[in-house]
Formats: sequence, C-alpha cells, structure tokens
Amino acid sequence: MRLASHNSWSFLPPLHWWQRMLSFTAKCQRLSISEQLEAGVTCFDLRLFYNKHQQQMELRHGIFVYCRQYSILFYLRFLNSYAGAAGQKLYVRVLLEHNSISKDQELIERQFVAFCTNIISRFTNLIFFYGLRKFDNKVVYPFKDNIDLPIMELYSSVTTISGPQSHKWYARLDDLFPRLYAFLHNKHLLNKYRDAPVTLMLDFIKK
Repeated sequence: MRLASHNSWSFLPPLHWWQRMLSFTAKCQRLSISEQLEAGVTCFDLRLFYNKHQQQMELRHGIFVYCRQYSILFYLRFLNSYAGAAGQKLYVRVLLEHNSISKDQELIERQFVAFCTNIISRFTNLIFFYGLRKFDNKVVYPFKDNIDLPIMELYSSVTTISGPQSHKWYARLDDLFPRLYAFLHNKHLLNKYRDAPVTLMLDFIKK
C-alpha cells in the first residue's frame, strides 16, 4: 500500500478571514507537508485554480483559498529536494479545482497548462500525474507519467447514502465535517489495505 493524503495542503489556514470561520468544512489534513512525509505519505493531492484578478495560481479546496503561486512553488521545491536526497519516489496528483464552466474557461485552462509545464521542468524528482478538471474529469494537461498503484479514495466527500461506499445516516453529515469520517474509518481502512497493491488516499493522516 502507498499512503496518500487528500487535499494535502488544507492544513494551512484559508487566506480570507471569512473562510477561516468555516474552515472545518474544507480542512482535510492537520499535519504539515513535512509531517505527512514523516507519517509515511508518498502521494500528495495538489488542487489548483487560476485567479485572473491576482494573475497567479491558487491552491484551493472548492471556494477555500490556501496559498498562492510562490508558496505553492516553495512546497514543491521542498518535496523535490526531499525526494532527491532520500532517493524516494514522491507522487503529486494535480487537479484543476474548478466546479463548472465559466466565461474565463480558456484563460484558466491555459494558465493551468502553463503551470503544469513549469513544475514538470523545474521539479524533476517528483512524479506528477492526473491533470484533470474537477467537475467533469476532462484531461486539461496530459501528464506523461502516472502513478503505478491505483488510487483508492476513501474520505467523506466521495461517500454516499447508498452504494459501495455507504456509511448510513452520517453519509451527508460528514461532508460538512471531514474529520468525522476519518475518525470513524481510517484505522480500519489502513489495516484493510495495508498489504494491498493500491494507493490509499485519506483525510487526516496521523503520525
């Protein structure tokens, strides 16, 4: 099993003050990137959106903004250095965190492609993959690499009241409280998939 963190950078406080009051609904990790590495995470979830007013890339979870372009590059530089020094494969899933078509779609996707091209050339010790936009899974940037173990996503926002990932009455409630699903299920999931050939992506990774 490879361990992956969902919305890896959501341990950061949102940039906007009003989002901080509701941050518990979007927060998916408590550990910093270095702490996630110490906990065994080798696959990270990078969700990007281009802000045309700021004219730079943002790290987002839905409407929540966590950091902007230069901070994102700082973290990728750190991961790249770590991977090189440790001789370890580190994977980064890159997603265009975009929930619907907008009038600026062409600009947003063009900037996303430019950003992906840049990070591939700069951070050669990292394995970037995915390159889809969130709302319809269309490929925006076709990364040449992919992850070698399929991702098993098991966290609150991908569960439903019915279906294979059902968890009964709290299926909707824990969408607002991602930590609830992690608290109730992570230990069992880690044990279940420990020897499985999958990349297990979870909220609230623990050391």
